[in-house]
Amino acid sequence: MRSIAELKAELLCRGVHMDRLAHKLDFRKGGTGRAGEIYIEIDGSYVNVPVTGDFVERSPYSLVHEDDSYILLENGEVICDVILHPPIYFEKRTKRGVKKFARVHSASCFGTTIFHRCIYWRRNEACKFCGIELALEYAVLRKDPEEVAKAAEKAHEMGRAGHVTLTTGTQASRPKEIELMTETIRAIKARVDLPIHIVIEAVENTSLLEELSGADTIDINIETFDPQVFRTVCPGKAAFDFEMYVENWKKATEIFGRNQVSSWIVVGLGEDWNVTLKGMEKMVSLGVIPYLVPLRPLPNTPMSDAQPPEPGYLLRLCEIASNLMRKYKVDPNENLGGCVICSASSPLIDVYNQ
Repeated sequence: MRSIAELKAELLCRGVHMDRLAHKLDFRKGGTGRAGEIYIEIDGSYVNVPVTGDFVERSPYSLVHEDDSYILLENGEVICDVILHPPIYFEKRTKRGVKKFARVHSASCFGTTIFHRCIYWRRNEACKFCGIELALEYAVLRKDPEEVAKAAEKAHEMGRAGHVTLTTGTQASRPKEIELMTETIRAIKARVDLPIHIVIEAVENTSLLEELSGADTIDINIETFDPQVFRTVCPGKAAFDFEMYVENWKKATEIFGRNQVSSWIVVGLGEDWNVTLKGMEKMVSLGVIPYLVPLRPLPNTPMSDAQPPEPGYLLRLCEIASNLMRKYKVDPNENLGGCVICSASSPLIDVYNQ
């Protein structure tokens, strides 16, 4: 029988057909992080399952609804019952109509992108797997901090929000970007006592990170350790080399503490194995959690025709990362909020806890 980690890796890398359910469910078509997904729960573990993209058409997995239950099938054979967790959306009326403002997803994560543009899109240097500006059709461009705080408070009062995740596109002025994030953190903390996780790009002046100390956890995402892949897939971000990320992680760990700093590592970009292992060990030695996620090819992005990695490849990296975390006394279970503790986008914590 497959473990939860194995099944989770399968679903993350292969996706799920839901032809008979698609018209009933709402899911993001673009944005930061994962998109084109539904959230399901399997034996207490949450999975952010892709449901769009060419690669999903070849998936052996499907989801059906029978007698008020959702059933996961593999090649038509029943695997298990799952619990479907539709997101709760908070909306805002604008001059262009009603826009999605924030959402509660997975078990209890209140998440929003506070600024929906990225300077690298202006410069034709966007990360090739990213869909942040594809979401502008239905998302609010810039979120007012007080309105975000009110929505987070409402989600908490509904009993749905246990922690907050704030993401942003990279702005031309990094100080202004940090200022907006800081104002949003303060506004939320003034209204509701929830752990706040933030996601930003590395900064040249690491002292700027001190302004974000009101948050509880932070992602500073390097995406890949392979410099050649980084230059090809993330041409804008690649202006910052590995050592600059190291300096950012060191500073962030001083501010937020061990187990509270993480970085997304996108698996399946054609990265060199040995370079990846070396980079991962350096990261973990600093007290930083390597949040390993499979490439998710999104429609209407330059990598829409790419293929996610094999599930076994993702699992092997998670096993190595888990061993490294034990070696350097890093524990993802101690993380206070955000992607790591949500764990829906990666089997890392499931592998670590096996």
